[in-house]
Amino acid sequence: MSGQSLFIDTGAFLAFLMPGDQYEEPAKKSWKLIEQNHYPLLSSEFILVETANFLVRQQSSRIASAWLDSMMDSKEIRLIHVEREDFRVATAFAKKYSDLRISMTDALSFALMKRQKVQRAFTFDKHFEFAGFEIWPGDL
Repeated sequence: MSGQSLFIDTGAFLAFLMPGDQYEEPAKKSWKLIEQNHYPLLSSEFILVETANFLVRQQSSRIASAWLDSMMDSKEIRLIHVEREDFRVATAFAKKYSDLRISMTDALSFALMKRQKVQRAFTFDKHFEFAGFEIWPGDL
């Protein structure tokens, strides 16, 4: 899957879900653009777990569970399943960008995006840009 596809990172979810987040306004505008343009959306189980863990710590298990249920019912976001080779590619990304101290979740996201031929990530994390991906939308 490529073209106009967007990989949704943890920060894009959290900025929308957490009132007062520093990226709340650009996230809301971006989610509206996604709805209007019907972009194909992708993410991974690792992103969902990372987001849910943050919601548990900052809000509650009940809120995190409700959000996960909504993600499992979503027809808009396709989850990319991780394969063994994705971990090898993620490790290579982590080594290549070791000076940036990227998280292994980010490195795995890079590997999944590479495998799926997706160039754009809805994220506020500059590590995606350093790894050669386009941060979407870049002008917000």
